[in-house]
Amino acid sequence: MIIGDNPMFSWDISMQTGDGHFIFDRKSEKRASIGKSIFIGDRVWSGRNNIFMKGAKVFSGAVLDLILL
Repeated sequence: MIIGDNPMFSWDISMQTGDGHFIFDRKSEKRASIGKSIFIGDRVWSGRNNIFMKGAKVFSGAVLDLILL
């Protein structure tokens, strides 16, 4: 996980760099679910209840807010 300078996070933030379980390819029997890093740039503001999933890229100056209607 890479987090830039001066981020602001509200409460109930979740960061998931992998799946909650393994997933295997049926034919090759190799693991198909590989974890990935999360990149969060400089001066990112994240509101409450946001979920950052594996492989997410949030660029510098972004404002993320979840609005439920």
